[in-house]
Amino acid sequence: MAYRRDMPEDMKIEIMLMLPVKSLLRFRCLSKSWCSLFQTPYFKTQHYLKRTSLSDTNNNHANPSVFLCRPRYYHYVHLSMLDHTLTRKQDIRLSFPIIDLCYGNGLICFWNYNMMTLWNPATREFKLLQPPCIPNLKPKKFNRITQIGFNSKTNDYKVLCIWISFHDKRFSVTQQSSLYSLNADSWKETRFDFSVRRSNRTFNIVNCVHYCASRTDNCIVAFDMADEVFWKLSMPPFELSSNYGCDFVGVLNGNLAVVSSAYVEWINRKGTKISVDIWVMKEYGVQESWTKQFTIGPISSHYSSMGLWKKGGLFLCNPLITLYVYDPDTQKIEKLQVDSLPLIEKIFNYTESLVSLHGRQEREDERFVRLPTQSGDT
Repeated sequence: MAYRRDMPEDMKIEIMLMLPVKSLLRFRCLSKSWCSLFQTPYFKTQHYLKRTSLSDTNNNHANPSVFLCRPRYYHYVHLSMLDHTLTRKQDIRLSFPIIDLCYGNGLICFWNYNMMTLWNPATREFKLLQPPCIPNLKPKKFNRITQIGFNSKTNDYKVLCIWISFHDKRFSVTQQSSLYSLNADSWKETRFDFSVRRSNRTFNIVNCVHYCASRTDNCIVAFDMADEVFWKLSMPPFELSSNYGCDFVGVLNGNLAVVSSAYVEWINRKGTKISVDIWVMKEYGVQESWTKQFTIGPISSHYSSMGLWKKGGLFLCNPLITLYVYDPDTQKIEKLQVDSLPLIEKIFNYTESLVSLHGRQEREDERFVRLPTQSGDT
C-alpha cells in the first residue's frame, strides 16, 4: 500500500488499524518505526477492536469465523475457517487430541489431557502451558470449563480454568478455579463460590468473562479479569409463565447477549417446536437495559443452537450434523454449503489479533497442519 509523503501520521495509523494481521506482519520489515508501533499494547488493542467492528458490520475485509470439527474418535481435531460469506477458506488439522477448547481476544486454548496449548492463528504462534494441578479430590468424574479473557488495565491476557468435581456417592459437587497470566507466565488459585454449567460458551466483555449459572440460581456469573473476582448479573426478564432459560451467553455487536429457548408447541407425535429468543444488554450491568432483540421460530426442536452470527444470526445444527444459519433479515433458515466436515463440536466467531505469546512458530513444530482448500490458501 502506498502512502502520500504528506499524509498525517494519525491518518496512516488509522489505515493500518483496519489492515489484516498478515499485511501488518509484512510491513514490519519496511519501517523500524512501524515495527515498534505494531508491538505496542495500545496498537494491538485498538487493532483488535477495529477488526471486531469491521466484522460486526459484515465488512468484506472482516476476518473469517472458525469452526471446530471433532471426529467421533478424537484421533485429531479439524478446524475450518470461513469468511464473512461463510465460504470455507482454510482447514487446519491438529496433530494431537484435545478434550476441550476455548476462544477469546484472537487466541485459542486447547486442553490436551496433561498439557494446554495457547495459540494465535493469525501470527501462527503458540505457547505450551503446564496446566494447574487437578484438585486432589479423587472424584468419580470432573469437568473443566476454560475461558480466555483480557485485562485492559494491565494489557494482560489470562486463562481462567474452573473444575467441577463429582466425588462421592451422594453426588457431592466441588468447584475450584485457577487463573493463568500471560504477563507473569504463571498460575494462581482464585476464590470461586458460584455454580456454573458445564456446557458454557462465554466471551470477554468489559474485562469480564461470563457464564450461565446453574438453572436453580438463574443468573449470569461474571469473572472480572482486572480485580480477579466473581460476581453476578441478573438474567433477562423471561416470561414467568414459560420454561425459558439461558441456553448460552455470547456477544452481539459488542454487547452481552443471552440465547434462550423454550418448547412452545407439540406436533402430534412427530416432535415439538421451540421458540428461540436473543436478548441483548444495551448498557452493561444495568438490568433494565435488557432488550429482546430477535425471536426465532417456532422452529423444529431437532435444531440445536450452536452460536451467534452477525446482526442476530444464529448457527443451528440438526441430528444429521448438518449446519444451518438463521438470517434475521430474511427470517429464513438456510443450509450452509460446507462440504466434507466431520462432527461439529463447537463454533464461534473469530477476530484475529496481534497478541504475542512469546512462544514458538507453527513451522517449528508439527502440531498444526495447514491444509489447502479449493477457495483458500495456506
